Amino acid sequence: MKHLLTFIAIVTLTASICRADGFEITGKTETYTAKITFLKGQPVKGSNRVRIDIIDASSQYVKDARVEIEYFMPSLPGKSPMMDYRTKAKRVGTSYEATLKLDMTGLWKMTLSVTRMKRTERATIEFLVVGSGGSVGINQTNSM
Repeated sequence: MKHLLTFIAIVTLTASICRADGFEITGKTETYTAKITFLKGQPVKGSNRVRIDIIDASSQYVKDARVEIEYFMPSLPGKSPMMDYRTKAKRVGTSYEATLKLDMTGLWKMTLSVTRMKRTERATIEFLVVGSGGSVGINQTNSM
C-alpha cells in the first residue's frame, strides 16, 4: 500500500509539471476518439471547465453531435454511486464545452455519450482527483 501511494504521488507530480496548461484524457468509442481537456490544468475538487474534441475515423472534428457527460464517484460493489451527475456539453467552434463539479477527491468515472445520426456511442474514462494538486487518468473503456 505504501508503494502504491508513493507511485501515485510521483505520477501526479510528474503530470502536474508536464501539463500545467491543461490536463488531457483520451477515450475511444467504436467510431470516435474523444479528447477531454481540463482547461485550467489538473482536475481538482470543485468546478472544472472541460473542452471535448470529438474526432472521427478520417481525423475530422465532429461538429454535429450531441455530447452528454455522466460523471460519478463509484462506491463499493453492489451499492449505487456516491455522487452521480449529468451534464450536456455545448458546441463552441469545433469543440464542445461543459463544467464538471467534482465534490470529492478520489476515483471518478466519466461516461461520455456521443449521439450522431441517431446512433449513440459511449466511452468510459476513469481518473483520480487528488486534493488541489492534480489527478491522473488511469483507465478507459468504450461501448456502443
